[in-house]
Amino acid sequence: MGVKERKEREREARKQTILEAAIEIFSRKGYEKTNMEEIAEKAELSKGVIYYYFESKEKLFEELVLSEVSKYYRSAYEAIKEKKDYKEIFSALLDFHISYFSKRKEILSLIFPFGKSSPVFINGELKEKIKEVRSPIEERIMNLLGEKGITISELLWSYIIGISVKMTQKKDIKKIKEEIEIFKQMLEGVLK
Repeated sequence: MGVKERKEREREARKQTILEAAIEIFSRKGYEKTNMEEIAEKAELSKGVIYYYFESKEKLFEELVLSEVSKYYRSAYEAIKEKKDYKEIFSALLDFHISYFSKRKEILSLIFPFGKSSPVFINGELKEKIKEVRSPIEERIMNLLGEKGITISELLWSYIIGISVKMTQKKDIKKIKEEIEIFKQMLEGVLK
């Protein structure tokens, strides 16, 4: 391995250190109450190094959210790609969502920062990037359901957002899982 490859690996590792520190601070304090000094301190780097990698707090937050949402949707797609039936896909997506965010609660509070301000909902460019990352799942649903897949997909994502709100509010996970089972039964009845 050459010097160039080693430096690139070190650069990427430092960037990941910054992103991990940012996850903790943003998820705990929210976007508005977080400053770059706190992230630098948590990452054990200087503030100047943080700005070398990210020109502003907003850019850091945007990259963080896009990175984490991309991981989520790629993993979600892996959970459904072998499913042959839309009911199996919806069931797998719901189960995946609960499982994923039960393990990554801090990420959930970044994406759904209720009670904390976040620029993520204002930035149209970021929304488009997120939509692009989600498109393989949408396409899979559309292939199975045709045009009505758009409406049903929107219903499913709205429901998933509702689940996410409950999870960020620390509602009883057992009750949320029971609600999901009822929703699955409801979808089966509606989508015959």
